[in-house]
Amino acid sequence: MEKFIKSSYQLPLAVFLLALISRFIPHVHNFAPFGAIALFGATYFQDKKLAFFVPVLAAWLSGVILNNTVYTNVYPDFVLFDKDILWQSIAYSCSVVVGFYLLRSKATVVKTIIGALSSSMIFFIITNFGFWTTGMIYPLNPAGLMACFTAALPFYQSTLIGDLIYTTLFFGLYYLITSRGLSLKHVQ
Repeated sequence: MEKFIKSSYQLPLAVFLLALISRFIPHVHNFAPFGAIALFGATYFQDKKLAFFVPVLAAWLSGVILNNTVYTNVYPDFVLFDKDILWQSIAYSCSVVVGFYLLRSKATVVKTIIGALSSSMIFFIITNFGFWTTGMIYPLNPAGLMACFTAALPFYQSTLIGDLIYTTLFFGLYYLITSRGLSLKHVQ
C-alpha cells in the first residue's frame, strides 16, 4: 500500500491541487500550506524533485492567478513573477531539505512538529530578508533589517499556526489512510 502511494503521481497531484485551492479560501495573510507541503513532499514523495517542484509551482501559479485578478490594485499590469516568489521558493526549498534530513527516514510526531516549527522560521527569515533587500521601506543597514523583522512579527504568527495546522492535516491524513490500509485509488 505505502509503495503505491510513494510511487504514484496521484499523491503529489492531489497535494498540489489542495495547495492551489487553499489560496482561494479566505484566510489571514501568511496562513498557507506551502511549508507543510514542502515537509510532506520531502517525506513521502518518491521522486525527490517533486518535493521541491510541488510547493514552488503551487505558490507561483496561485500567485499569478491572485495577482492578476484579486490584487490588481497592487499589480495593475499582468504579472508573471511577483517580487516575492524567488524568496518564497528559496524558503520552501530549504524546508524540503529539512524534511529530507529530519523526516524522510521516520516521521514521528516530535520530528514533524520540529519540522513545522523550522519551516515557519525559515520562511520568516528568508522572505523578510528578501523584502528588506528591496530597500522599498527599510534602509539597507542592520537597523533597517531589524526593523523589517520586527514589523513582520505579526505575520509570523499566522505562518507558524498555518504550518502547524497544515502539517498536522497532511501527515495525519496520510497516517490515517495508510494505517487503515485504504488505497488512494479509491479516494477520488
